[in-house]
Amino acid sequence: MLMRIIPIYIRDNACYDLFLIRERRNKADRALFEFYHWTTSTALSMNGKKLNRKVHYWGALACAVPIAIVIVTGVLLLLKKDFDWIQPSSENGSGKEPTIHFEQIIPILAQLKEVDVSSWKQIKRIDVRPNKGILKIQLIGDWEVQMDHQTGQVLKVAFRRSGIIESIHDGSFFHDKAKLSLFLPAALILLILWITGIYLFVVTEQAKWRSRKKQQKPRENLSCRKQDVNSKNIINRKTSTNTTLTS
Repeated sequence: MLMRIIPIYIRDNACYDLFLIRERRNKADRALFEFYHWTTSTALSMNGKKLNRKVHYWGALACAVPIAIVIVTGVLLLLKKDFDWIQPSSENGSGKEPTIHFEQIIPILAQLKEVDVSSWKQIKRIDVRPNKGILKIQLIGDWEVQMDHQTGQVLKVAFRRSGIIESIHDGSFFHDKAKLSLFLPAALILLILWITGIYLFVVTEQAKWRSRKKQQKPRENLSCRKQDVNSKNIINRKTSTNTTLTS
């Protein structure tokens, strides 16, 4: 009987030893895999952070001047109807239907001392405003003449700066190719900075949330342990009181 038990015992111990060896190997492989994953993820995150910082550093330097010009001129254009210095306010004429003929416009403009107009080549645009009862005549030198569209009376002559500000805003004031070669790349760089800034914000918030979650877990474990200890103390007290009562 003993000779039968000994081989079974040796065989079971050998199987158990092989099982332990396999478990240790699996644990070692898991540890190596986790270490490799942690190192690669941290390296990639560090490289991503460095890349984002470099993009923000050099991108902000590259588009600083064009973006500053766009911001300042954009603010001025938003306020153009509030300040006559930027754009002259519109006057009110007579009637709602224009009756003046185009042949009458040039002789009326030629009589003005503020501007020098002798032909249609000096006129950039005529803006008809039936609701206001006026014609806005914009000249090549950025002067604006507001005229009654029925009587031909000149209501206002003023310098219009909104056109110059608009040309500075889109870059055409500096050069014809500055719009596409300078201001468009600056806008694209600003878009990249916005995307990377949102990415950095999301990543930092996720890291903060994970750190808070890790800090809350040990506190929860401690509270659970305290509850277990308190419950055990209560049970011991109850048993002690029952034993005293039975005795």
